[in-house]
This record gives sequence, C-alpha cells and structure tokens, in this order.
Amino acid sequence: MAEVLAFGWSVSPSGLARENAPVPYLQTPKGLVRPCDFLAYPPDGRPPYAVEVKAKDELRVGGYGLDADEASEMDCWQQLQLHDKYAGPVLLVIVDPNKEAIVCATVRMLRNPGPTMSANGKLWRWPAQTFMPLVNLLRQ
Repeated sequence: MAEVLAFGWSVSPSGLARENAPVPYLQTPKGLVRPCDFLAYPPDGRPPYAVEVKAKDELRVGGYGLDADEASEMDCWQQLQLHDKYAGPVLLVIVDPNKEAIVCATVRMLRNPGPTMSANGKLWRWPAQTFMPLVNLLRQ
C-alpha cells in the first residue's frame, strides 16, 4: 500500500476495518468470492482496482505462479477472475523479495494468452513478460 500511496493514489484496506476479524466475502449473484487485499483509487477519479498482493519468487522455469486447486475457494486464479467479473478490475501485484521487485498485471492482462497449468495441477503459471513494474501502472 505504501508504494501506491507514494504515487498519489488512495487506498481502502478493507482487511483493517475490523481488527482480528475475517474480511467479509464479496457477495455475487453466483455466490461468495474471496475478497482482494485492498482497493486502490487512481488520483484522477478513474475506477479503482481491487488489489491482490502475493509474495512470490520467480519460478525456475521463469515467470510467476498462483496456487490452483479443484475447490474454487482455494484456486487463486479462479477467485481473481470472479472478483474481476463481478466487482470491477483486479490488479495482481507480485512482490519478489529475491529480485527486490514489485510487478503487476491486471486480470485482463493475465487472461491473454492465459496461464499454463503445472504438470502436477497445483500451479497456474504466467511468463515474466506478462507482468510490468508496478511503478509503470501507478504513473499512468
């Protein structure tokens, strides 16, 4: 959130609203969707992004991944797509501690061409070039 605030954006950290209480799920016509970490509002009044932040190291094969699971509440990629569909644009932010980098991609960017599934079926993976430095998005 500090990076977003530094560029003049505003944030609404829904997870801090009720200390030590779970954040309520997004209620949609098709059921409950796990909420993102916070909302980020651009300084020019454009619609906000729902921001999901993950700490991930770049994979040995390159790129970044999200956990996949048959149960939809555990499948991060499915939850992000549902949130994007029902509540507006979602931004996935990856904090890579080994590279000291923060990269991002919108769900729409992640859909085209879409992820590949790991051989064991436990990880969605995107090539590194799918992501851009977070500062590039914040400067727009």
